[in-house]
Amino acid sequence: MNEKNTFLCACEQEELHLSGAVQSFGALILTEENGYITHVSVNTDAICTSAIPGQFIDPRLAKLSASLGVQVGSNKIVAWHDQGFNGYILMTKSKNKSIIYEFYPSDIKHNNVICTRFDFLEKPNSDSELSWLQKRLVDYISEATGFERVIYYQFMHNGDGEVIHESVSSSHIGSYIGLRFPASDIPRIARDLYVLNPWRYIYNAPDITTPVVGITPSAPDLTYASLRSVSPVHVVYMGNMGVNTSISFPVILHGELAALITCHHSTPHYIELPMLEDISSHVQHYSMMQSSYLTQKKINLLDGLGRWKADTRIKLFKMIDDTNQWAELAIWLMDSFSASGIMFCVNDNYWGYGTIPNEEAFAVLDDYFVHSKIQIWSEHALSKSFKSILLSPLAGVLGVTGMADAECHVRLLLFRNEHIESISWGGNPNKPTNSHDGAIGISPRISFEKWVEKTVGKSKVWSQKNQLQALKLRELLLEVERYVQQSGTI
Repeated sequence: MNEKNTFLCACEQEELHLSGAVQSFGALILTEENGYITHVSVNTDAICTSAIPGQFIDPRLAKLSASLGVQVGSNKIVAWHDQGFNGYILMTKSKNKSIIYEFYPSDIKHNNVICTRFDFLEKPNSDSELSWLQKRLVDYISEATGFERVIYYQFMHNGDGEVIHESVSSSHIGSYIGLRFPASDIPRIARDLYVLNPWRYIYNAPDITTPVVGITPSAPDLTYASLRSVSPVHVVYMGNMGVNTSISFPVILHGELAALITCHHSTPHYIELPMLEDISSHVQHYSMMQSSYLTQKKINLLDGLGRWKADTRIKLFKMIDDTNQWAELAIWLMDSFSASGIMFCVNDNYWGYGTIPNEEAFAVLDDYFVHSKIQIWSEHALSKSFKSILLSPLAGVLGVTGMADAECHVRLLLFRNEHIESISWGGNPNKPTNSHDGAIGISPRISFEKWVEKTVGKSKVWSQKNQLQALKLRELLLEVERYVQQSGTI
């Protein structure tokens, strides 16, 4: 296993929710549903109130938490001024009906900015309108919080992320706009926690954490604790970026983490709980708007696919009845799939158009496709799997077949040329770790300077639309197989 995979594996295995500690600027009490205290952070006496595992929580707090929803993760913020504590309490329903009380003091020295109202327009009707709305939200959060940098970090299908929008307070801190970061920077276990929580606030990353003790020595489940301590690896990561305080708000689309809106500051920067809640509500509202837009976009796509299938059917059967119509069908399909070339096969009869493999190479590809029993074959890096044949300049294929074991076997293969792409990374993604003298052994890469990688031997990835078109095309190929068997044409 190489260094990159070793680092990612180590990150994935870290049980973040069982850290057994909280950030020291706040305090935590964990109780059962009836108010029986099971765990406390050891600083509760110094910050908020006296709380001892094995006793019952203040009845006033128990009464306030009674209004929490039954759903795990539901929360409520209340102002609390008592026994020298001045601030807010975040109450959250946790697993097994337990309740987390988190105390956020208001007497920390900070420059908290008053949160102004952000009024959303109607949901976007195009990708450009969606992008404009994302940038507007980023700018609003930057102005409202006073953070030095706010970014919109969008996840890709493979777990990598890219900064697509940014607001910075001054040019001297540089820009991350357009930079891509590897999946190891935010491993799956961390992404799962983002889905479950409205925000992740790290006030002072290098600060010493406060242990949580309980009636048993086992660490409590802090999945839904906002004050949960920071992973030692992430502390080093933030330090390497020159970041002391960070807040991340998840953008959840159809139950999946699609993006993070993340705030960075080089010095401790305190934000009150009501502001966190207010901004979180804006991000959640935006997420619903984007989900609605994407749903409508998919409906429009499916409607368009119905019309596209009808038009394709006409051209396809014209060609079956008269092979002189092949060029018209080929150009139509190549344009539909943004392909460089196309091969159409009915049993042992072949028609080609555009940039296609040589006869020997195509025989290898077709033989693989036929015997693989794959109905839709999508690949954008052919040279990795078929090193023994000459494919250049082709790099990608989208194959569609009817019934491989039918008396008449119809298949269609679309090809794409190599697409050389320059990817700008935030540091070298192939060297994500550096030696570290501390107890954690390894730490994230030190440099986040722009590092450009040129990808070769790959085509553009076949889009979701292309995959849906391929499904429709397969339905047509099944029709063709039945028609050819009955009519004896071709």
